[in-house]
Amino acid sequence: MRAKGYRWAVGFVVTLLFLALALRRVEWGRTAATLKGADPLILAAGAVFLLGTFVLFSIRWRVLLSATARVRVRDTFSCIMIGYFTNTVLPFRLGDLARAALMGRRYRAGTGLVLGSVVLERVLDALTVLSLAAGLSFVVPVPVLVRAGMTSLTAVALVALAVLWALAVGRTKVAALMARVARFLPWRVTQRLSGLVQRFALGLSALRDGRQLVQVAVLSLVAWGVAGLSTVLWVEAFHLGAPWYAGFFVLAVINLGAAIPASPGSIGVYHYMAMLALSVWVTDKSVALAYAVGTHGVMVLINVLIGGFSVAREGLALGSVITMAEPAAGPTLVAGVASRGASHLSGFSSAEDGGRRGHGTST
Repeated sequence: MRAKGYRWAVGFVVTLLFLALALRRVEWGRTAATLKGADPLILAAGAVFLLGTFVLFSIRWRVLLSATARVRVRDTFSCIMIGYFTNTVLPFRLGDLARAALMGRRYRAGTGLVLGSVVLERVLDALTVLSLAAGLSFVVPVPVLVRAGMTSLTAVALVALAVLWALAVGRTKVAALMARVARFLPWRVTQRLSGLVQRFALGLSALRDGRQLVQVAVLSLVAWGVAGLSTVLWVEAFHLGAPWYAGFFVLAVINLGAAIPASPGSIGVYHYMAMLALSVWVTDKSVALAYAVGTHGVMVLINVLIGGFSVAREGLALGSVITMAEPAAGPTLVAGVASRGASHLSGFSSAEDGGRRGHGTST
């Protein structure tokens, strides 16, 4: 309960801080007029492209899990939307933990294994967005704050990718290291940690399979390209007078803001980052705020409607979705993963073979 209260408190403070930054010197009349003047058909078209992005993300996740479980795209889509729904109602973006727990339960693959694929997915997303921002920096005068964030996040993402690669490829060395660490830990903790590392590494199969990695990389590029087109349409819908590539820059900056601990729905953080990106072309903060408010509202509506439908489709109650996200951040996750893992680190290959006999059929 104390940790939960801490997350809500931090999320609340972050929201207030970024809202204060976003709402300074805003003329609400101009904001309302810009919102009223937005083209609803172009907004709807952008929403369709956004849904297309989610479908492509679902296909990519299926590919990431294909080495250990045969999953259906409709199930990956459902879990992803439940994750977005969870991010909308909970702070600290716990949706990824919720969808990993749900997918692991559905296919009996283990939360740790699925979580490994989700972490790899997020690292690849970060590198894709950073590459997009770096490419645009040749034609866009990137704000100093954004450039500093790009530099630090690039370093973090590359280190994270190196660690994941070491876990995926150097499993024997990792096992040996774990065996040494085990000498200084209680037996029960050793068993749990071994299971966690084992299952997590299995979820990184794409880093051991060149063909699978190419498929994931191509799907990532296409998905983010479609997402960029969605943002291009939304920029056009608000008649901001920005060049076509402004939409891709806005997309990149908003997603760089994902590194900031956020309140439910990223309220405040999303608005400030969108306005910061648009400040390159839109000097009127009131107009930029209208874009942020309008597009954020569309995304929240999509997340709540489709995410809520997915929750109902899975036969879940809202409380159970929240429960899947909350304990997954603590000891319960480790215990659940370890219960499905082998008792020794040498069991990587047998666990992987078992994973390939997962449930479901591909679509």
